[in-house]
Amino acid sequence: MDNKENNNLPVKKVIDTPQTNNTDTQIAVKSSFSNVFTPYERLVHYHETDKMGIVHHSNFIKWLEEARVDVMSQLGFSYDEMERMGIISPVLSISCDYRGMVKFNDTVLVYTNIESYNGVKMTLSYIITDKKSGEVRASATSGHCFLDSHGRPISLKKQYPLINDKLLKITEKNK
Repeated sequence: MDNKENNNLPVKKVIDTPQTNNTDTQIAVKSSFSNVFTPYERLVHYHETDKMGIVHHSNFIKWLEEARVDVMSQLGFSYDEMERMGIISPVLSISCDYRGMVKFNDTVLVYTNIESYNGVKMTLSYIITDKKSGEVRASATSGHCFLDSHGRPISLKKQYPLINDKLLKITEKNK
């Protein structure tokens, strides 16, 4: 993937990475993805590939969920904890742009960022890179809301101020 394809990423940090032809290239990764949360590391399993030996596109969405659960744990409250508190956070929207192939036994890193949060809804962005080369394999966003266990919208700001404060603090860091 040449650098021209990555120009639509907001560039704050450049990482030197080797390419398959052994020449050095620079792949841009938004610094807020690498500084706020530890990236989620995922080894590709054989069952995730299709007949062509390439990861089926639907698995990228599963990896986004795994990364999202990991980020919540990094913030200090797991999805299990939230559900015990009566909070659920369904997906309202999801979008994924596929930029490169991933194959069996590759390891990918999923960088996750909280783009926006208003106490009721949250938008996350993701960049999936090949761990070895640093090449971007996909970029994505997902939108979520917060509901009680009966499926009614809740305001974390009013009902769970500690969670709200942590999410706001992260969102402010990313501006």
